[in-house]
Amino acid sequence: MSSTFQSTLWQIGVPLTWKAQACNDCVEFTQPEGVGALHISGAQKTDGPVLDTETLSQLRENCPRDAEAESVICGDFAGYAAAFVDAGDGHYWKKWFLYCRHVLLFVTYNCRRGEEEFEVPRASALLSSLRCRA
Repeated sequence: MSSTFQSTLWQIGVPLTWKAQACNDCVEFTQPEGVGALHISGAQKTDGPVLDTETLSQLRENCPRDAEAESVICGDFAGYAAAFVDAGDGHYWKKWFLYCRHVLLFVTYNCRRGEEEFEVPRASALLSSLRCRA
């Protein structure tokens, strides 16, 4: 069983074990006994649809050079994701840049290194329910 979180640009199914909370410019999804946090923020492009090349470029600008980009589909959205460990604080990060028509989503998941195996599959499954609303 799940509930639905809706923004003006996107919506996502939220399993009952997860909590959604609006934060500054994003929405944070966590599990009470989880090890990390998933954040989603979105923007709407006004001059045409978001291009596949734009999402790949954004991912490359926001990840270390050695982070390998993978093509992904998350519900209505397509784009790219990359995972890496931050050399500064040792945290595991996975970043997605996703697009659907005029909407660009920036999604991040982070936790302490070594704990990613517990929640990344669940976070990825959660993203499969993304729907475009614009």
